[in-house]
Amino acid sequence: MSLHVDKPDTMQGERLDIRATNLVPNGIYKLVLRLKHKYGTHMSFAVFKADSAGEIHLPTAKPLRGTYNEADAMGLFMSIQPCEDFPYGGYLRCTPPLPFIYNLILLNSSDRELAVVPIKKHWMHPKLERTEIEEDGFCATLFKPPGNGPFPTVIDISGTGGGLHEHKGSMLASEGFVVLCVAFFQYKNLVTTLEEVEIEYFKKPIDWLKRQPYTNGRLGIQGVSFGGTIVNLLASRFPEVLFFIHMKSTAAQRLMETGHDVE
Repeated sequence: MSLHVDKPDTMQGERLDIRATNLVPNGIYKLVLRLKHKYGTHMSFAVFKADSAGEIHLPTAKPLRGTYNEADAMGLFMSIQPCEDFPYGGYLRCTPPLPFIYNLILLNSSDRELAVVPIKKHWMHPKLERTEIEEDGFCATLFKPPGNGPFPTVIDISGTGGGLHEHKGSMLASEGFVVLCVAFFQYKNLVTTLEEVEIEYFKKPIDWLKRQPYTNGRLGIQGVSFGGTIVNLLASRFPEVLFFIHMKSTAAQRLMETGHDVE
């Protein structure tokens, strides 16, 4: 009985081909994906019936039950969920963006472990340059691809959790963008509450990026949750912003307009 992963060391966004072979034909097996992080454990699983050749091929095999229910090569990754040891409502922080090490486990119908394959998924391409920035009155982390550029440039803004979150920015930079992940409160010497944040603060990283020789003048901004609301404001106020992406920001915008605290 064997468990095969075609690329056990890849970027987070890369698809994998996972296959279990030499199984009992038409036997019942379980695949478990487990991520052990310093903040706690995440896990997904799927139960399959092996085909007549004694194989389970994830891109085509539909689970009998599990955390996902349709044939999907990356279903175990897409459906991974926090376990009881992970703080309720917690956020899986990835700063700095160190690789995630998963264990893929094959079990029989009695839950006896048959095979284990470690899988490493990188947020940040190993050739990227990562530089922490504290100047001109702002705090950020810069991700730059190798070479002189010029590169398309994106500012990444997080939400109301505060601090600095680098996983989205490092993934985007791994595709050839210069990305500046900007903190705006609850980080180092920055303000500690949202009420103290001034929209003009974000002009500082915009101006700083414009002065860098490896940028091409095409600046975009992306933000999640309350950061998406900030992105909308920046795009309307600063002509340097040529495109923007806001993620999961509608609820934050509505709560802000009604005067409620946004979590």
